[in-house]
Amino acid sequence: MIHLSVAIMAHPKRKDRVPEILRRLGPHTETHVSWDPESKGILFNAIEAWGSMPTHATHHLVLADDAVLCRDFYVGAVRAIRHRPQDTIQFYANEMAIEAARAKGRAWARASSGLWGLAICLERRVVQALMPLFQAELKASATPKKLHDDKIITDFHKRVKKTMWSTVPSLAEHGCPEDSLLGHKNNTHLGQGRARWFVGEDQSALEIDWRKGL
Repeated sequence: MIHLSVAIMAHPKRKDRVPEILRRLGPHTETHVSWDPESKGILFNAIEAWGSMPTHATHHLVLADDAVLCRDFYVGAVRAIRHRPQDTIQFYANEMAIEAARAKGRAWARASSGLWGLAICLERRVVQALMPLFQAELKASATPKKLHDDKIITDFHKRVKKTMWSTVPSLAEHGCPEDSLLGHKNNTHLGQGRARWFVGEDQSALEIDWRKGL
């Protein structure tokens, strides 16, 4: 049985966006909001967000505070996880593999270029393996503010040869890529801050058949 918990990595500059994410997730979703009021950086916040996974959860999803979710996102995400319960899944992606999978009518694409830290879901044992790695990276770095959890997660998967998957289409989209807090503003005119294929804010995740392409 899948029990999905959720955390939102939030910055005070985007505090007005958090209520809408919570509304989209629904009142019964077990969600933790991790704040970074002192602007310590992504990894500091990520450690709290990933570490908030409750003991009874089988999977944990971490969302960025600029995520825009489709309708029925949470239930749709759980349904997707049921088809790949032992895999790492991201619900946002920008790589060309999405278009190839879409053309073939598949609901899944290998995330060969890595993960984006907008909507990543990990199973419990992966979260447990990553927590000490996060701490070690933080301790060893001379520039901790520049560390990103998605890169560390990607490097871990490549090292242990664990496949990462993207949903096709994405169930989440960047709400304000032109106002990136990570210095990515110059990429948005190339479409690099947008999902390759977002199902749509007003579309339901329940309409997707996750069996396609398994």
